[in-house]
Amino acid sequence: MASQFEGIEGRITEPEDFATIIDFVEPSAAYLQQLHAIPGHTLSTFGQFLYQFLQGVGWPLPSLAEGLQLLTNITECDVADPAFRSHTFHCAAFNRDLILAGSRIRVTFVGTNAHNASSLALDTRRAMANGNTILWRTCLGTVYIPATTILRFLQSNYPDEAGFESAEQAIEHWLLSEIVTAAHGGIGGTL
Repeated sequence: MASQFEGIEGRITEPEDFATIIDFVEPSAAYLQQLHAIPGHTLSTFGQFLYQFLQGVGWPLPSLAEGLQLLTNITECDVADPAFRSHTFHCAAFNRDLILAGSRIRVTFVGTNAHNASSLALDTRRAMANGNTILWRTCLGTVYIPATTILRFLQSNYPDEAGFESAEQAIEHWLLSEIVTAAHGGIGGTL
């Protein structure tokens, strides 16, 4: 029985633990060109948005926290933990708390139009049909994030009717919503 546990490396206790097991695959050059063309924007890749998000703490927009708290039972203490976002992303991606030896998470930023999604499997395209949903493949530790959603947030005007003061705040709220819903709602993993 002891051999079952030889491959366990531990748990994510700080964001740096997670940074060592994640790989980013950027979308086509056309999406990166759109990203670079947005005025006032400083991040050069889509992966940097996710990495920056994973380093954050707290609620991106505290006035919208109650809805997520009711849906997922997340507490103020949870979101104040510097490892919470990374740990929750890992749980959603693998459907487990523990980091297994040799495991890696592959995050692919994809376009959602027909041409850019054509290389994805049909079930992946159908699951991402609304263009706003992060798709979790827990058996493989593969995550598909729609780059078009990030671009849409960056191209919107702020403050907006939802109360977001910036695109970054809107992106972080969307990411947190998708990740905690997957991890706590059984779509990805459980905490």
